[in-house]
Amino acid sequence: MSRLPLLACLLAAWGSLVPAARSPYQQVLQHSQIRGRQHGPNVCAVQKLIGTNKQYYTNCKQWYQRKICGKSTVISYECCPGYERVPGQKGCPAALPLSNIYETLGTVGASTTQLYSQRALLRQEIEGPGSFTIFAPSNEAWADLPAEILDNLVSNVNIELLNALHYHMVDRRLLTDELKHGTTFPSMYQSLRSEE
Repeated sequence: MSRLPLLACLLAAWGSLVPAARSPYQQVLQHSQIRGRQHGPNVCAVQKLIGTNKQYYTNCKQWYQRKICGKSTVISYECCPGYERVPGQKGCPAALPLSNIYETLGTVGASTTQLYSQRALLRQEIEGPGSFTIFAPSNEAWADLPAEILDNLVSNVNIELLNALHYHMVDRRLLTDELKHGTTFPSMYQSLRSEE
């Protein structure tokens, strides 16, 4: 019996040492930050294809080969996404300001949600006064929807698409410490339906 508490403590300690799973994007971005750290905080190493405006955050294999898809690259050091330079300071110490939810959708790479917000006339609502939180579906999430469902949403932008977007929104600003496992919040879709 005395081994059970010891085993539980060992499992808990081991679980805290195992890093949480990261997305491939987070892994590549972390590699870029490691490569750029000698240039200051929040600096990422970026590989640019020679002769084009295309640039990439890359993994170790591409880094050492200095090629992407067989094309030669040059390395530049730029601010990581979400950060900017401050005159007179090393690296990119300042977080970019978030002007409004619509522009932030583009900044974080949720361009499909941004496009659909424009089409469904939600842009005016989220650019205007008021506090909102949007759990923006990624571009991949939109692409993974069955074609029939996506066609139905996009062909009926004023009702179905707008409802789907409102379903991903909360009509107040949520802070990260409020986002705990199992916590639920009424969506704007639910709030608007209850007002009818």
